Amino acid sequence: MGSRWAGLLRDLSQLVRSWARRDPAISYDELRRGELLYRLLAENARDLIWSVEFPDRMTYVSPAAEELLGWSAEEQMARAGGFAMLVPECAERVATIVERAVAEHRSSVAYEAEHFRADGTTLWCEIHMSLQYDEDGKVVSSVGVTRDISKRRHLNTQLLQAQKMEAVGSLAGGIAHDFNNYLTVIIGSLELLAEEVEKAGIPASAFQDALDAADRSASLTRQLLAFSRSQPVQPMTLDVNDLVGRSTDMFRRLAGEHIRLETFPTSEPCWVRADPNQLEQVLMNLFINSRDALDGGEGTIGIRIGRVQVDSADSGGLSLVPGPYVRIEVVDDGRGMSSETRARVFEPFFSTKPRGQGTGLGLPTVRSIVSDLEGDVVLRSRPGGGGTSVCVFLPELPSEGAVRTPRLGHIRGDRESLHGMESILVVEDEEEVGRMARRILERSGYTVTSALRPSDALREAGRRKFGLLLTDLVMPEMSGVDLVRRLREAQPDLRAVVMSGYVGPEDPDSEPGSLPGRLLSKPFHPEELLRAVRGALDEPR
Repeated sequence: MGSRWAGLLRDLSQLVRSWARRDPAISYDELRRGELLYRLLAENARDLIWSVEFPDRMTYVSPAAEELLGWSAEEQMARAGGFAMLVPECAERVATIVERAVAEHRSSVAYEAEHFRADGTTLWCEIHMSLQYDEDGKVVSSVGVTRDISKRRHLNTQLLQAQKMEAVGSLAGGIAHDFNNYLTVIIGSLELLAEEVEKAGIPASAFQDALDAADRSASLTRQLLAFSRSQPVQPMTLDVNDLVGRSTDMFRRLAGEHIRLETFPTSEPCWVRADPNQLEQVLMNLFINSRDALDGGEGTIGIRIGRVQVDSADSGGLSLVPGPYVRIEVVDDGRGMSSETRARVFEPFFSTKPRGQGTGLGLPTVRSIVSDLEGDVVLRSRPGGGGTSVCVFLPELPSEGAVRTPRLGHIRGDRESLHGMESILVVEDEEEVGRMARRILERSGYTVTSALRPSDALREAGRRKFGLLLTDLVMPEMSGVDLVRRLREAQPDLRAVVMSGYVGPEDPDSEPGSLPGRLLSKPFHPEELLRAVRGALDEPR
């Protein structure tokens, strides 16, 4: 559009110049019609139209100058050419572009540049300029059109950021797959060693410290996977009051002696459907942010649970469909946030903490998890000690239809109930992980056959029957899901547990309902493996 404007102005300008030379082919009526058309177009266009007599005397500026740049047409004409409007970084580049066009005797030139506005702000513009030369080939004037493209550049920046985040997410998912395999071996080995040490009557506190560090590493991996939306999830029906209650002791240890933690549950259960590990991660991230916001390590952190009804008439600025929601609010009386910080807190890798003390993934992970649950997050904060409040809204399940889902988790207790004598086929292309799983299962009485590849597993299954298949999800040759389906062609009652440290968002098997068996997320503790196996074997046939 800008180039067409510039072309039309060039033709009109040529008409005027021909009349000035008293060209007999141009009548007075034609000149007047051209002038009227020129004024009609120039003075009613939303784009800024201008003309310059070289080197730098502005001869015309359209009324759009005031809306676009904040200066009136008269004020703009008093400025030297168009370069005085440019920010210094652009002025030199634009001058080079125009000089090159003149040297090449081109009739038009287009470029993008950042312009100052009267109030000191800037905007990006697209400029189409038409150059006029005299009989000697010397440039004497130009006409041009300036268009505001700030919104377009902002959208392009957002697109590039989204593409970059998608690439980072894919990279994080790939790294997490390998890292979770390593953590599975580390956690399993430490727990088995701790058991042997405790049997010998030696305190195993050093092993516990290492296990805690491994669990924290696993939590960081889950944040990366949640951010990239590549984390395998196991949604279940749970009461938010119960989840917060079970997390309170851990929060008190993290808070220290000088921070007061207050919880405000509801009198009746608040049912939601979510992966408990993900929801615990949401609470943990919000709590740690509040703890770090308390200067000097003193203050109060409150966790409030409530119910709200969102309707179409008044949604309070929430991006939610109408209906009942459970609200989880984490509030502190810390230093608060500036408006600039509030505008960026949900940006991945943005952090106000010193280098090395924050990943910048806490709140982006919270938003990613809550969005997947069809909820929303609202943050309110005031700087200068005004405190911060973060509210998470999750769809509420009706109490009459809510049935608590039994949770398989890392629960230390009587392992005798998890023993068995069944025959299990373990298929894992990471040899160390397969060896660790076999060691855990054999110590609990199971008969285990191992295979590194799906083709090896198919040969083993052709020789004998197994009570359960424990398989990795992502493997060469075929996926764990395909392997389960192949084996069930010959043994329809075969039970299955599918292990995964990463499920790609484009994988059709990433939906929990598509898995032909129980999902066991890596890294796992020995008890989690045994409970998943025992639970699958004991399911009604």
